[in-house]
Amino acid sequence: MELDISTKEHAQYLRMIPPGATEGYLVQYFGGVEGRSLLVSAPQENGAPIEIHPGQLFAFKGFFGQSIYRFTARVLEVCERPYPYLHIEWPDPTRVEATVVRAHRRITLDQPCSVIYTGVHGHEQKISAHLSNLSCGGAEIGLMDALPEALNLLRLSFRVTLTEERYQIELNARIVGERHVDPNQFHLYRYGLCFEQAPRETHLLLYAFVQDQQLAALEMPPFTRK
Repeated sequence: MELDISTKEHAQYLRMIPPGATEGYLVQYFGGVEGRSLLVSAPQENGAPIEIHPGQLFAFKGFFGQSIYRFTARVLEVCERPYPYLHIEWPDPTRVEATVVRAHRRITLDQPCSVIYTGVHGHEQKISAHLSNLSCGGAEIGLMDALPEALNLLRLSFRVTLTEERYQIELNARIVGERHVDPNQFHLYRYGLCFEQAPRETHLLLYAFVQDQQLAALEMPPFTRK
């Protein structure tokens, strides 16, 4: 399996796992030279650097596009300047495992949205949220406060711009996952959503917007992305 990793994605990370461990360390993937090495940030634990030596073998796992990739590789070199980072040997393409876990490619966003749901007394509730990623099949949203535990279905509403025209998209969605993030971050609660079947016009509009954003990301040099 060819390792399909490129800097054309937004922030990319790998899980760097020592032998015998299960969790490991989250490191940022910076890029690489095909056939020679991958560059990743040096791992840290509780803000302190982890002692790493050339020749050490690690398992790596990361999500790119629509798949999770897994491979093992040795550390080639430990560098300290201009920041701590590692050269990792380029993995053997025949030994890279890939598991497709998403039916749709997602785009990274940073825009407001609204969540609408029916409250405990049957009244419609509308709260502000943050849309962090989006695909034709689902999305991830962030909120300051948790949604009701019993809540399963909601409506997601947001605006998009296509060919200099503004459109309002509203989609029915199911909550399929919840996670808490760093308490220092603004949106403490994040929810994964899976969209219900949408009217054809809405689906086509969503598809066009996702494709437009993907093309825009490919045309943008990596050093200009936030």
